Amino acid sequence: MKNKFRFFEFLMLCSFAFVATSCDDDDPPQGGPKPPTEFTLITEVSNVKATGADIKIIPSDDDTPYFHAVLPAEGLKDLSDENLLTRLGKENMTATRGIYTITAEKMDQTSPLDPETEYLLCAYHDKLLKKEFFTTATPDYDVVIDSKFCDMSYWADFHKVGMDNYTLYMGTADHEGLYIKGEGEFVMFSLTGPHLENYMDAKVLPGTFVFNSDPTFKEMTLVGMECSRIVYGPEKDQNGYFIETKYRFTGGTLKIEEVNGTYKVRFAGVLDNNETICINYDGNVSFMNNYANLIPTQIDANKEFTCGYGEAAAQEGNVYSMDLMTGEDPAQGGGWTLRDRMQVILRAEGDGTAIPDGTYPIEAGAKLNAAEPGDFALVDNSSYVFGSYYYFVTEEFDSTYGFFKSGNVTVKREGEIYHIKVDAVDANGFTIKASYDGKLKLYNDRENAARAFLGMDRLNPRSK
Repeated sequence: MKNKFRFFEFLMLCSFAFVATSCDDDDPPQGGPKPPTEFTLITEVSNVKATGADIKIIPSDDDTPYFHAVLPAEGLKDLSDENLLTRLGKENMTATRGIYTITAEKMDQTSPLDPETEYLLCAYHDKLLKKEFFTTATPDYDVVIDSKFCDMSYWADFHKVGMDNYTLYMGTADHEGLYIKGEGEFVMFSLTGPHLENYMDAKVLPGTFVFNSDPTFKEMTLVGMECSRIVYGPEKDQNGYFIETKYRFTGGTLKIEEVNGTYKVRFAGVLDNNETICINYDGNVSFMNNYANLIPTQIDANKEFTCGYGEAAAQEGNVYSMDLMTGEDPAQGGGWTLRDRMQVILRAEGDGTAIPDGTYPIEAGAKLNAAEPGDFALVDNSSYVFGSYYYFVTEEFDSTYGFFKSGNVTVKREGEIYHIKVDAVDANGFTIKASYDGKLKLYNDRENAARAFLGMDRLNPRSK
């Protein structure tokens, strides 16, 4: 099925084959040329179901290649053979040799057809064209859902298998994300697709996705363990929430087609109570790049400020962490938001009672007498920030970062007073210049290193 040629490429192939055969003068004569045998094709369509049919194509010999396809008949039925061949030459057809067969069951699993739709089976070679029209049957499902919405989200390589993951939500229940606000149906699918080198290229992914009950995460499949149908209501519990009835899928196929800028989405499958189910949607698909939303927002200008308050901690491994910020002690007023702040991680030998004096270059590699650069990591589709960085937190607790990549941090202590200067360049080339002069509340956390403002801070956990 993967060996696809365009029509003109097939003609070129035949021309080259003819030249190669006619130029072979070393072949011994075989009693004179044989009369050419006319190549013929026979097409058969039977056992027509709602989403497939038994199809068989029989050529007159097994060596001559030919092309075949099953296409929606709309727009093709009234074309002359010549115009149809021209149209087919512009499509990606399948080239094969010998007898071709596919069953209705196999078609339903790999490339399901739409119910109650007329299709054209065509097979051709050179100027020989065989056509056969058939109409798929009316489906008979136990459950039919005409979805009012279709939301798709992109999660990149969520399962760490070298393929990207998408979630698709369909149904009839009024909702906001995963928050259900009214009674009705809510169906969740998890899809696998090809890995994108640039996550910003993510968009609605069309194609045919076959249900996969095993956790093997094959490409263009439905991740069976992450697909479910939930019916909310109409009854409510004592707390006023709609009672949920949850079903799992045991099989099925999801097909997403783009049609003139909108989408046609169809799912046909089986539930764990042995009921058959069909879900239909036609219209716009709401798309969200959730993976891109996990990337921390970063500064777009230079920063220069004077800090009025600072805390620090001595941790295991000769690590000293400082949290420096503008304004006064947050405990005395003003809170922790709406101020320029820095987390600075230094490595130096000491007894944990004071931060050693010195100039600490910002260098990677957990080096002594150096400051750790800052960065972020996406782990299990959650975002973490760590190391040394500038940050600003809004009242809505949205943060903007400047991750230190180079520069220096200078520390000098006179009695209880610290003089700290930061001259850093972030990952995008913006400078962060800051100073602090004053007492530094120092916690010796070497026996209890987990403090709220130190280490790796988790951001935006994925709710799937």
